[in-house]
Amino acid sequence: MKKKVLIVEDSALMRRVISDIILEDDKLEVSETARNGKEALDFIESGLKVDIILLDIQMPYMNGVELLSKLNEKNIKNTTLIVSSIASKSAKETIEALELGAFDFVRKPENTYGHSLNVFKTEMLKRVYLALKLGEYKPSDNDGLKTQANVYRKPSLSPWTNKKIKEPEKVEEETTELFRNPRVKIKSGEMLAVIASSTGGPKALQAVIPKFSDKLPCPLVVVQHMPAGFT
Repeated sequence: MKKKVLIVEDSALMRRVISDIILEDDKLEVSETARNGKEALDFIESGLKVDIILLDIQMPYMNGVELLSKLNEKNIKNTTLIVSSIASKSAKETIEALELGAFDFVRKPENTYGHSLNVFKTEMLKRVYLALKLGEYKPSDNDGLKTQANVYRKPSLSPWTNKKIKEPEKVEEETTELFRNPRVKIKSGEMLAVIASSTGGPKALQAVIPKFSDKLPCPLVVVQHMPAGFT
């Protein structure tokens, strides 16, 4: 059975673009589209059942953050992916949406054609598949689609020094040398607690960290993934 998708987007063009992407996938279908958060809330409260909401942030009448807040107030649980052009420019709205339970976010394409659209399609479907536990999304070789990771992988020059980037073996040797000569004295022990989190981290850490005792039996390390635009 295909997973049902609710698209909440005020731009008619982007509703069409996102709908086309969803309809091309054999595991997904568009259940309904809404022009703003108010319409989406009306659909959901009237009994519309969907597996995931693709939600814009900036919309009239009720924006994406306000919709998430309303759903939380009404204790309505829905998996939500933020699809917005300001996700990389406005940390406030992005973090608010994640704190309110959004699964992740993806930026809208700069253009609705060509390479920019292909990258957007791949990045959005990768997150949708992950959120819905559909396995790994693999674009067709015929699509010519490339993820951002493939596009920007292994640059030959450093953007800061304009010098050639060192080979991995050299970097590994230098890293090992740092561990041989730590700047702080490390207390030896048998245990180390580690928390690693990505886009869901800010909300999860706020819930988890306060529950820890101030007398933990071992050191605690927290690694929070903060991609460009998220900070």
